Amino acid sequence: MIDISLGQHYEEMWRLGWQGLQYSDYFIDSYLTSLEDDMRFGLTLRIRPDAEVLSRLAAFQDELIEVAPEQYHYPSSAIHVTGLSVISCSTEVRLGDLEDPSPYITLIQQALKGVKNTSILFQGLTLSPVGLLIQGFPNDSVLEQLRSQLREAFRASVIKHSMDARYTLKTAHTTIMRYQQALADPKQYEAFVLEHKERVFGASPVTVLELVINDWYHTPGRTKVVHAFEL
Repeated sequence: MIDISLGQHYEEMWRLGWQGLQYSDYFIDSYLTSLEDDMRFGLTLRIRPDAEVLSRLAAFQDELIEVAPEQYHYPSSAIHVTGLSVISCSTEVRLGDLEDPSPYITLIQQALKGVKNTSILFQGLTLSPVGLLIQGFPNDSVLEQLRSQLREAFRASVIKHSMDARYTLKTAHTTIMRYQQALADPKQYEAFVLEHKERVFGASPVTVLELVINDWYHTPGRTKVVHAFEL
């Protein structure tokens, strides 16, 4: 069952993102053209869609690339839903501080006890100032419960974290494209996203959470899976 309040949230994101497109008011991310200069790293607990959903997303991306080839399109191996941003990506994070992730692994294992597996329905597009997102709808309250238990566990610990530093995570979306330069053909892009606004990509079971050391974009080669937690 689709969460009505989450659907309304995505719709408001669409409204604001669409309004921005009409005035060419969107965020062009200069880091994307020089990823090697991006020193923002963090620690994230993420969810990866299953192979079937990833295949449907890849087919959609092939169509999207034809419309906006000049933009940054996430490789399949980087597509994810953020379960929780344990340490938000920042230039202040030193990779040496994360060399021993065992305290994080132990705490997360304890916090996840009793959490059952769930699933996320990927259906529809929404917009943000930074790019194009696929809407995700958890099929129950498990993801919300999981996030709540993890927040409580980290806040009760002495382990370094910066959860919710940018915002309190409530959605289950995945970003598939970011603006790295001005849209070459904004009208074609607008027509495309409008045409596919309700596209369905399917439901993906959530049975594993990956703890990763990552850059801002979860770039392959700059992201390392340090542990996988089975639900």
